[in-house]
Amino acid sequence: MVLIGALRLQAQDSILFIIGRMDYGAIVDTSGAEVKYNYKDKKGRLQLAEIEKERIFSIIYNGVQEVVLYQQDTTTSDDFSEQEMRYFIMGEQDADRGYKSPIATTGAVAAGVGGGLMASLIFTPLIPAAYAVIAGSRWIKVKRKTVTRQDALKEPAYLLGYERVARGRRVQNVLKGAGAGLVIGLSAYLIFFYEKTK
Repeated sequence: MVLIGALRLQAQDSILFIIGRMDYGAIVDTSGAEVKYNYKDKKGRLQLAEIEKERIFSIIYNGVQEVVLYQQDTTTSDDFSEQEMRYFIMGEQDADRGYKSPIATTGAVAAGVGGGLMASLIFTPLIPAAYAVIAGSRWIKVKRKTVTRQDALKEPAYLLGYERVARGRRVQNVLKGAGAGLVIGLSAYLIFFYEKTK
């Protein structure tokens, strides 16, 4: 079975996850609740992965034949159809490929520095935390240069997918920026305080 998987890795299968990520390998088994596939790790060794089917949208065999595993749950009204899920995933991928939030990150660094310079047990973490909440909850603007297909902008599912990834990225950047700013602000305050007490 490993030998068959090793041979098939030359013509890789693609696994498209509902979160927009792609993985590559040689599909070994799809008969159970999980998809099993062989892939090569960073050292080139053959490994076996097992992923729940509910996390996978589709498998593309040898880059040609797509088999969709995603199924709409018709018992709920908020579940996407297959086409809507395609738009949702496209939105996730476009945001992942090109969304950046430099203004929010710069603001987070400034808020962190400001909080650090106050060096108060209450205000030091409060200022960057408040900024992170405000910046994370703000409306996400789609960066048109990151959009693969302009007609997708009319699709609500595409916009939801784009926003999910973009908001997550913005929150991560804001938290990292606020943390870095806090360290800089506290360090500057301690250096200044130390100099004053000499």
